[in-house]
Amino acid sequence: DEAGLVPYHGDDAVTTHVADGTHEDEVAAYAARAKELWGSVDAFANNVGVEGQVAPLTDPAVEDFDKVPAVNVRRFFGGLKHVLPFMEEGASVVNTASPLGLVGGAGLAPYVASKNAVIGVTKSAALEHALPEERGSTPSAPHRSLAG
Repeated sequence: DEAGLVPYHGDDAVTTHVADGTHEDEVAAYAARAKELWGSVDAFANNVGVEGQVAPLTDPAVEDFDKVPAVNVRRFFGGLKHVLPFMEEGASVVNTASPLGLVGGAGLAPYVASKNAVIGVTKSAALEHALPEERGSTPSAPHRSLAG
């Protein structure tokens, strides 16, 4: 239609799939289900994040520090790993990071490190899976997208 919205085509136009991002097999299953339903994935919103403990860098135990990137980077990576193979030219990925991934934040070192990693992985994914002259450059805004 004029607004560029996809018209509703019945109950199979939208579906949900519950998955625990800590289990790679469940992430692979939601990607495979989308491929099964529609043949490819046209858009993927990859929004993963926990803040973790707010504390000076010298306070958290290593195990507590590791929990934040384990969610914010590994689960984010898992989504890309399993969805990108089912995307065709012209598809879009929106990976959300945070302004803190660019500028830092006192008491939030694990979160900042994880969101900086999201920005870096997004840039790598754009170089690997997009047409650089048309798509794939990540804008300078804090939220990153493979759709330029």
